[in-house]
Parts: sequence; structure tokens; C-alpha cells
Amino acid sequence: AAAAGHSFWERQVHALMVLLLSLQLLAADDLRERVVGDFSAGHFASWGYYDRWAAAIATALVANGSIQDSELDEAMGAKVLAEASQPRFGVGDLLCVRCDLLASRWRKPHLQTPGNIFGAVGVVRKSHGPVGDPEFLAFRGDAYAAHPLYSICFKQRILWTEYDGPDSTDVNVDIFESWLEPTEDGGSDESISASSVQTSRKRKATERSSAPKMRTLKQIATTFAQELHDQGHGHGHGHEHGHAHDGTDLSHLPRSDIEQHAVSSEGMEAPGLRISEAVISVLTKKETITLEGLRRAIEAIDAVSMEALGPRLVVRAWMDAEFRQRLLENAGAAAAELGITATNATSEVALRVVESTDRVHNLVVCTLCSCYPVSILGLSPPWYKSREYRARAIREPRALLQESFGLELPADVEVAVHDSSTDLRYIVLPRRPVGTEGWSEERLRSLVTRDTMIGVAVPALPNEP
Repeated sequence: AAAAGHSFWERQVHALMVLLLSLQLLAADDLRERVVGDFSAGHFASWGYYDRWAAAIATALVANGSIQDSELDEAMGAKVLAEASQPRFGVGDLLCVRCDLLASRWRKPHLQTPGNIFGAVGVVRKSHGPVGDPEFLAFRGDAYAAHPLYSICFKQRILWTEYDGPDSTDVNVDIFESWLEPTEDGGSDESISASSVQTSRKRKATERSSAPKMRTLKQIATTFAQELHDQGHGHGHGHEHGHAHDGTDLSHLPRSDIEQHAVSSEGMEAPGLRISEAVISVLTKKETITLEGLRRAIEAIDAVSMEALGPRLVVRAWMDAEFRQRLLENAGAAAAELGITATNATSEVALRVVESTDRVHNLVVCTLCSCYPVSILGLSPPWYKSREYRARAIREPRALLQESFGLELPADVEVAVHDSSTDLRYIVLPRRPVGTEGWSEERLRSLVTRDTMIGVAVPALPNEP
């Protein structure tokens, strides 16, 4: 429940930010400025909330010297070469295509080198000299860096073992130098054999298997989620699926189409995922942080989402008029009476409680980014960070509540919108439903949800049978 609406990498970014702030390797104000100011209008519009935070963390760490550009490039799978470097190889050289790095395996936006030739051995047929490398631009570059490009010839019978055509059939592929390395034993065009390619690929596979596995926690979380999914659908046993979990019947399709459906269903990879994994890789390698420390930070954030702190404040205010007055006057001090810290772990902020009445309905938003009282309400929902919500909450709050949340307010009720900031966060004290007189505190808490404290819903009695 704590992770609902957030992918594992997004929770990692949140935890990484909290962890680095606690280690005083980052400053909250610097991060906020980078999230808002370091992006062009196009990037700000196209990158998601956690994408921008991941990029801000990376640029801040580079700026303060905690990590280096070269370390980040290497972790992202980009083997950076000097601009217009001279070719190392010549026509006739026997070269091996290096295998994908763990950090760059099948990554979007693209890799210039097709995966079916990883580990393959070929011979240089032509050297094109320095050519603009779009792969470098895709990873981190600001322009097309010029790197040596070669035409490499491969035997088709070696690349595809099922090929039964003439031995003379070749496949020529243009490959940048960063993907090439000399074969272990040198050799020439005539020495290319199926056995040499298989040996090379086995060696590369061994190197990959011994590399650090950055997705261990993600794999565990995915496995656990799948087990819950299987239990919920009544099939906890292993089996070949003839259907997709989106309800599409795939049983009549060939295996290749089923696999393509699975790949297509994954969608585009978020740029923040690539960046966050690279930053975590560099920081753990430097022993600045540990994966165990990151795991504990995720656990702590998830625990915040599971604690019903906000409902405790609301219900106490419903039941105690004097406490309600203190909460409205000084929310931080009133919360402290219940042992609740009304500030975020990442920064000192003030909390203000606004009361909805029969004449005024309150709505909370952050038009700048997504300032939100995490310690009271848990992690903010994805829609709270969306551009649509942030824009419409200010321009047409009444229409937003009706069209997006199904909340239709009477015409004579005023809608008051409160814009949170880096220093001030709001929560709504909703109206207590009529008919709850004599209810226990625990029972009343069940009526108070995150959405009612943001203002996109109102507490309502459960439907009577």
C-alpha cells in the first residue's frame, strides 16, 4: 500500500535524496533550485517529477565534487572518448564487439550497436574516421561528439547458427570504436570461426555475471509483487502464460508475438531510472552510501506512508474544540502535543491547517513543483505532481474537483485554494460528517483519508447495506 502509484526506482530516488541530505552531501534549497531552474522549458514539460529530482541530485553531486562527470558517464554505459580522436584500428584488424554494460543493457533512447553482435568477432573492412556519435548524445552529451567509426564484416553463419546458406555470405555493420576491442589472440580474417566467437561470448557472459548487480532490490520487490499478484488471481503455481495480465488473450499467437507484446507493454523507460541507477552505482562504488542504507531509507519512507498521522490530528480536532483552535492557530505545536513532528525529513517547514465549513471548501496544491507535508500525509500521489492538477487547481478548481474527482460542490460554497511552498505546507481540516455523534476515535479515523486532507474529497459515511 505504501508504494501504490510509485515505481521502485521512484522510491529509490526519494530515499536517495533523504539519505544524501542526512549525510549533508546535498542542500535542500540547492536541489529545489535545480529542479526548477536547471531545465529548459521542453525538458521540464516532458520529464516527470522523479526524473527531474534524479537529474537534480546528479548535477548537484557533480557540482559539489561528490562525484565526477567521468564516473557518471562510465556508470551510464558511455565510454567517453576524446573529441575527434584518431582511429586505433586499421583495415584487416580482427576485433571483438564488447558486450553490453549492465548499466546500458537494452536501454532507451537507443544503443547504436545491435545486441545480436555482442561478443561477436569481425574484421575491419573500412575506417570512416571521426564521425558524430549519436549514442554519446543520447547518454549525456550536449552535442554529437566525433568518434572513429568502422565498417565491420561478420560471417552470417557465425551470427545465426540456424543459417544454412553459402559460407561466403557476410554481414557488414558500422560500429563506433567505443564498442570494439582487439581479440585476445589477435588473428586475421581467416581465423574467424564459430568456435572463436562462442568462446568470446562465453567469456563476456562470465564477465557480466560477475559484475555488481544493481537491480537486486528491484528484482526482489518485483518477485514479491508477482507472488501477491498470483495469490490474488488464484494461480500461485508456475506455468506458461497463454494470456497477458492486461486481459489480452495471447494463447493463439506464436511465441515471438507474445514476447513482443511483453516488451511493448513495458512502455518507455523513464530517464530518471537511468540517472538514478548511475548515481547509486557511483556512490556505492565510492562507499559514500551502501545499498543497505538506501534500503533502510526506503523502508523509513514507506513507514511514514503507512502511519495514520493526519487522521489523528483531524479526529482530535473534531472531538476536542480547544485542540481544534490550537491546531488552527499553530499546527506544529498542536501536532507536537500528540507526539507528531509536523515537518519533513528533508527540510524545516511550517504546517498550516485550514478548516472547511459549510460556506468554504479548501483545496491544497503546489503550483511550483509538489511541496507536500510528507510527514503528515505520506508520499504524495502521482496526480498531485501532475501539470494538469497544478494548473487547473488555480485556474478552475471547481471544474477540476467535479471532472477529475467527482466532487460537486454547491454553488454557494466558496472554493479557497492554498498554494504550498518550500517553507509552508497546508492540510485541510475537513467537516465532520453529520451522523457521527458518539463515534469512537478509531471509527472516526476510518473516514479521514489523504484525499480529504488535500481537499479533493470530503469525509462520507460508509454506504448502509
